Order: sequence, then C-alpha cells, then structure tokens
Amino acid sequence: MRSTAIKSAHLWWIACVAVSALGAEPRIYLWAWDRPEDLRFLEPQIGVAYFAGEIDLSEKKPVFRPRTKALLLPKAQPTLPVLHVRAKRSGRYGDAEQKVILEAIRRLVADSRTEVIQLDFEVYDSQRDFYRGLIRSIQEENPNLKLSVTALASWCARDAWLKDISVTEIVPMLFDPSHKNGDARHALPQASNCKTAVGIATYETYRSFPRAKTYYIFSNRAWRREDVIRMLALIHENYR
Repeated sequence: MRSTAIKSAHLWWIACVAVSALGAEPRIYLWAWDRPEDLRFLEPQIGVAYFAGEIDLSEKKPVFRPRTKALLLPKAQPTLPVLHVRAKRSGRYGDAEQKVILEAIRRLVADSRTEVIQLDFEVYDSQRDFYRGLIRSIQEENPNLKLSVTALASWCARDAWLKDISVTEIVPMLFDPSHKNGDARHALPQASNCKTAVGIATYETYRSFPRAKTYYIFSNRAWRREDVIRMLALIHENYR
C-alpha cells in the first residue's frame, strides 16, 4: 500500500512538472519563510520566494536583519528574495524609515544579483501615503528593478487602494494570515492590476479557486514533497 501511494505521488509530481514546463500553465513559487527549509527535492520549474530578511519599524532604531535560518536548494533553482517589513498600527513613518528600507533593498539586489525583489509590508491605514511614497522612491532609485508586492485580499477587492500603484506585480494573499486551517472566503481580486498573481496557502480550502499567471504558495510548516505535490495538483486541476 505504501509503495503504491509513493509511486502515485511520484507520478503526480512528474505530470504536474511536465505540464508546467509546456509554458501554457502558470508559474509557481513556494514561499520559503523564516524557518529552516530543505527544498533540494524541487524540480527547476518551481521557483522559491524566500524570506531574505526583515525590518521592524516599531523599534526605536529600525535595522535590516538578514535571514539566519538554513535554506537548502538545488543548484540554479529560480529564486526571489522577499523583504518583510513590520509596522506598528499607530506608527507614523518618514524619511528615516524609508532610508532603512531602501538600503535593505540595495543590499539584497547586490547580494543576490537579482533584478526582482518582493516587498512584503504590513501596511496599516495610516501608513498608506508613506507606502506610496516608498514605492515611488524604490522605482526612482532602481529603474530596472522588477518590484513585486504582497497585498491583503481586501486591497484588491472592496478596498482597492492599490489601484494607482504601478509595480511589476501585486500578489493578493487569499489566506488567513494567522496561519490557521480554514475555508478561504476572501473575495477574488477585482482590481485590474491584481489579477496576474495570487497567493494561496496549503492549509486553506478554496470554494472559488483563483486563476492567475503566477501562483505563490505559503505553508505554515516546513515544506515537504507531498505538500508541494498536493498544491501543484490543486492548481493544475482548477486551471484547466
């Protein structure tokens, strides 16, 4: 029974990767968050958007703290560094905080030799103007940088405040950020600039599955081969 299950899972894996390689199917990224990850089992068609470090703006003197957890990958695996920025709900930010974020992005671009960065910023209502200004400054300083940003599902639906932001990609996260199991009831993205990519999670079920060109998948535990196979199967089953 066990050998049959393993063989079946392996065939699913091969099938999903083969279909993805055709180019007609969406791109897939796994979010590798702030924990040890061994992803050496991945095929090269699967990208890894990895937690590269964070800045906590609630601190008196915010600084960039790079990733310290192990991240094991196959050689030449497609990767995307993710900068996580924490904010205090009542925080008011300005030039000093922007400078720290710009310096962190400058460092990540130099260290990873990448032209793509993903910004994962926990923005509260009072910080939206700061965020807009930050995006403009990032683009002015890095005109060739492809900037991907994460967003709450509501920012791309009823509260579409990102509609005027011009970035390479907005990734609405259609899952519970508390990382609990649940039934994802988030509204699907309506804003036109939120429809190319989407974030989903291993612990959610989706009544209405989103269609996108790029899928980012989050797991609330260290990635395992079987979790990747299951999510690939779900995407490809619903993408047809």
